[in-house]
Amino acid sequence: MLWRRAVVAASLGAALALSACTVPGTPQQSPAVTTPVPAGGVNGRAADQLAEGGLLRLAISAAPTQWNPFSTAGGTTSADVLRGPLSGQAFLFDASGTPRPNPDYLVSATASGSPTVVTLRLNPLAVWGDGVAITAADWVATFKAYRAAQERHTARSLAGWERVAGVRQGADDHEVVVTFTGDVPDWTEPLVELPARASSVADAATFDHGWSDYRADWFAGPYVVAHVDQVQQLWTLEPNPRWWGTTPRLDRIFVRIVSPDALASTVAAGEFDLYSPGREDALLALARTAPDSAVRTAPGTSGRSLTLSLEGPLADRKLRQAIVRGIDRAKLARAALRSAEPNPTLWSNHLMLPQQAGYLDASTATGLDYDARAAAQALTDAGWPLVGGVRTGASGALTLTVGVRTGDARAEAEASSIAADLTALGITVRTVSSGADLTPVSVAVPRYPLRGVAGRFASVPGLAELVVGMDSNLDASARLGQATQAARLLWQDARTLPLYVEPDVVVVRTRLANLGASGYASTTWADVGFTS
Repeated sequence: MLWRRAVVAASLGAALALSACTVPGTPQQSPAVTTPVPAGGVNGRAADQLAEGGLLRLAISAAPTQWNPFSTAGGTTSADVLRGPLSGQAFLFDASGTPRPNPDYLVSATASGSPTVVTLRLNPLAVWGDGVAITAADWVATFKAYRAAQERHTARSLAGWERVAGVRQGADDHEVVVTFTGDVPDWTEPLVELPARASSVADAATFDHGWSDYRADWFAGPYVVAHVDQVQQLWTLEPNPRWWGTTPRLDRIFVRIVSPDALASTVAAGEFDLYSPGREDALLALARTAPDSAVRTAPGTSGRSLTLSLEGPLADRKLRQAIVRGIDRAKLARAALRSAEPNPTLWSNHLMLPQQAGYLDASTATGLDYDARAAAQALTDAGWPLVGGVRTGASGALTLTVGVRTGDARAEAEASSIAADLTALGITVRTVSSGADLTPVSVAVPRYPLRGVAGRFASVPGLAELVVGMDSNLDASARLGQATQAARLLWQDARTLPLYVEPDVVVVRTRLANLGASGYASTTWADVGFTS
């Protein structure tokens, strides 16, 4: 991904109280985050600290062939980059992934009843690009069109829509009533995106093919496309003259197509203002040579995890637990992220990341955290005593393999750290390219981490019983209690070992504000600018 659309939102003076978008049992009411989220990832600044005007230069890898955000063809990174400043969201997320109504588009959002019924009160000032108001008719048309597109297999996969039973107009054309199929604590999930304009999804042909070109009257954001230079493959965005919200800080945004192979060098040459090199050391080093640049990091939305094979000796749960206790995850994380993040965050919960509300450090809670001495005793207790410096059981010496893909520097660093720890315990360790006993993988963690837990961990014995009804439990405390029990069980089962949070890493211009490494947080594009 060239860059991440999500950005920590700067403070909004008109932000609604969180209670306006919650019902009993929603994750928003969970206890406070246990791990602070660094604020420096986006250089968050208030409007009075920003200069008026300025040019922001962004890069994409290809021209969008479809601008429809609800279409499979419109689900590309490049399309998301271009649509970002041109559109908005009905709900904004903070760095913990907690949603709240976006006052630019919603006056309020309330939920009640069983099954869950949500009432959205639309901001009457919100208008499409030609000045026509955004109304309930747009929400109704979008729901119908999206459902029809799902049947045609042309709809982008959007979580939560399968639980929406119907959408209708409420008391007037600025009130939307959404009815769900049952009790839904995560009711904001399918409502995050703004609706499409009713006329833009009026029929199958328009939904599937009518968005091949940009149309200002089908968008409603702080910026509009003012010019397209086909020769230079450059889009120029300028403030939307009909925008009703906070005045956009930037004069212009340039979005230009650049080959991914050339992006790092063009950033180093000072041609762009934001670049996400991921964890590739060479690209990060090159991007860091850019003039007037800074590297910003924040906890990302995925974690690195170690999958333990259930075949061979690791079929024994006691042995898996011993391995878990014998791996120094802090050392491993420092080795794997040495250039990208000097202060990595450990990940100790299968269900959620440390920055998410309700997070529990399951390694500490279960007593199965790193302890080399305890790991050595656990190996002996599991039937693998130390004989002549080698862990030996009925089948002979204990030998484990670690998976490393050819050319994967991060996996090599992880494997080296794991091998050192296990070798010190008397275990023979080899690296293989596939079919390993221990395999590092990246795991995306959703903004709604308590939804679908039973399905995500269906193979773990006893898990299903602990999370019965979690997807429909409106009691926040009881739901979090279920999550806590599940997290403890998953850690004790030791089929996978969460290692560390994968950071968001971006290279930006030093003065760029309210944009950068953001994790779960949303963009407030009108607030993006440069410090004075």
